Amino acid sequence: MGGTSYTKHIKTVISFLLLILIITGCSEAGAYKAGSDGKGYSEQNAKEAADMPEDSVLLYFDDEDIKALVSDMQEGKIPKECTVLYDAMGTLPQVTLTDKEEIGDIYDLLSEVVVVDDSGLDVTDAYHFVSFKLSDGRDVNFSFEGEETLCRGTYELYSVKGSEALWSYVRGLQERVPITH
Repeated sequence: MGGTSYTKHIKTVISFLLLILIITGCSEAGAYKAGSDGKGYSEQNAKEAADMPEDSVLLYFDDEDIKALVSDMQEGKIPKECTVLYDAMGTLPQVTLTDKEEIGDIYDLLSEVVVVDDSGLDVTDAYHFVSFKLSDGRDVNFSFEGEETLCRGTYELYSVKGSEALWSYVRGLQERVPITH
């Protein structure tokens, strides 16, 4: 009888430990930390086009402004600023970044977002966005409806995947800024 109770106790403890590992592991899943490689962005080059997924949102479209962004980044010309918003029903603020490392991190994370196909959805609003201000004054904008639909204009909508780390990082940036009403 004592052995059965002991076995049940061990199983309970093991189950509890596994639950803790799952919970703590999941809290870090998809998390991205600025400069997570230990280098400042000024010490490394932007991700080369050859290192990006083939259908990256930075390579998929024949768009002169996006091509200029990719070219500038590969030449070490970091945009003047980057403005980001993950819309959480108004609970998180829009953030404008001027730190080269943070802008580089946003660029690298955006490069991992890939186009799957035309979504076929109708979207009335696009609330999440990433906008780069290039050194020549051009704006390069990426608007999203939720995390899985890239909106290019009113009728060009694309299903995307791989945006989880981008939006996790953006939310982390937003949470650092106090909300003022």
